[in-house]
Amino acid sequence: EELTPDVFKGKPLCMDQFKALFGSCRVPKQDRDVVEVVHDSSHIVVLAKNQFYYFTALWPDGTVAVSEADIKEILTAILHDADKMDQEMSIKQALGVLTTQPRKKWAKLR
Repeated sequence: EELTPDVFKGKPLCMDQFKALFGSCRVPKQDRDVVEVVHDSSHIVVLAKNQFYYFTALWPDGTVAVSEADIKEILTAILHDADKMDQEMSIKQALGVLTTQPRKKWAKLR
């Protein structure tokens, strides 16, 4: 609510969508997908070379736990660590997070 709205052709865009920018995921359903939002989420998950990494981005009271410089350092460290993983081993240990199935079949399988 403190951000200046983005503007397109001189008109402000609705900023309501930003509430679901973080702490959200798309869940497939039979008729249509739904977006689920966890309002008290406090971490960021990064998938790099089939490996999951996470770090705390917000403290429990909602204040920011990391600066822009911290995020850059953390992401650089994640990429460096992921690069050390043997690709073949990475593939063998990978957890399937996405599917190649059509959306309706994916929804049914969930």
